[in-house]
Amino acid sequence: MTDCDVLVVGAGPAGLGAAVAAKQRGARVIVLERSASIGGLAGGFQFAGASLDLGPHFLESRFGDTAGVRDLLEEVPYVEDIYLRGRRYRFPLGLLREPRYVVSVGTGAIRSLRHPIAESPSLADHLRRTYGCAFATEVLEPLIGKWSGRPSGELSADLAERFDPPSPKVVLHHAKVLLTRRSHHLAGDRVVWTRGKGGIGRVMEAIAARNQLDVRTSCEVTSIVPDRGQVALAGGETLSARAIVATQPWPVLTRLCVDPRLAPFATLPYRSIVLVFLLIERPRVLAHQWTWFPAEDVPFYRASEPTNCGPISGAPDSKAVIVLELACTADDGVFRTDDPALVRTNWEAFRALHDLPADGLIQGAVLRARFGYPVYAREHREQRRRLDAKAPVQGLYLAGRFALHRHIQSEASYAAGQRAGRLAINRG
Repeated sequence: MTDCDVLVVGAGPAGLGAAVAAKQRGARVIVLERSASIGGLAGGFQFAGASLDLGPHFLESRFGDTAGVRDLLEEVPYVEDIYLRGRRYRFPLGLLREPRYVVSVGTGAIRSLRHPIAESPSLADHLRRTYGCAFATEVLEPLIGKWSGRPSGELSADLAERFDPPSPKVVLHHAKVLLTRRSHHLAGDRVVWTRGKGGIGRVMEAIAARNQLDVRTSCEVTSIVPDRGQVALAGGETLSARAIVATQPWPVLTRLCVDPRLAPFATLPYRSIVLVFLLIERPRVLAHQWTWFPAEDVPFYRASEPTNCGPISGAPDSKAVIVLELACTADDGVFRTDDPALVRTNWEAFRALHDLPADGLIQGAVLRARFGYPVYAREHREQRRRLDAKAPVQGLYLAGRFALHRHIQSEASYAAGQRAGRLAINRG
């Protein structure tokens, strides 16, 4: 006798989506989560008395309707800046102040219209054809290289799906956002960008609660045997199900599920993330929600100021909370550096960029994620493309950015989870 119909390993957006879809179709579902809270990287972090998201998390407003949490979302402005050669630009329209970028992007757009670009051998090739050489090599490629840990020539052109191609529609869209000061989405006028009231972690918890999901936190999975429908837990307990949905990155999944059919995916690469939280003696530092930093001499690739989206419960008055994101690997010096040194080094770099006083730092904290997002390496392109919701092993289904090795956002991870949940109960 099985313990349930579907076992879901992981209670992030993908795992919750799978559990909801399966339960809505009458399945008995158990969700296992290693940490003590729901949400995964779409969870929260307590800092300086405030509940902050793990990095800037914005959701499309239609996600609220899909997941039944529209009342917990509020519209936010969606403004990005980029810091280049000592100047801050609003991204992307602010870069029109530089004539060479206008010529570069314009040339790429005309080329794309006249000659549709065939599938490029690398991301660098795609970017240079689409955006022109100047914009690609001075703006996009340095930022992507810093973020991914590899030059764009070593990355698959599949990553181009993350970038809007230059077109009149895109320019008009950004102009509309600038003029109306509303966070319109390219998907249509009725779709706007939102954030979770009280944090995205609260949104994830509400999805579990409103769907009455059986989520078991602090449950560490030690092995998965899909063809038997068994999952073993630390402590010796074993649960059985008709199907299993996994959301883990492949280095973890192939360790839990030892099967030669899965072994080729064990080397799929992922990037680690270190988040440095700073509480600063100043009411506001950044002009907008976040700023990108492509320069190699700046240790972080992005800085965000959560209160620029609106009030945050518990955030100190007249103080700025800054979140700095560093990309690294789990074995490098950044990931292994102790917390005080990381706070000190990144505070000094941030302070110098924004002309802050040396004694302006009140408090700092560090959070590490060994697996932050997938790296679209060219040598793994075919392996990545082979991944779908139905794994190569009977009884195992895949969901989310880690298991599918796709750089997708929370709402897309949730949707991928729903598809995996539907397939799991149908065994199709």
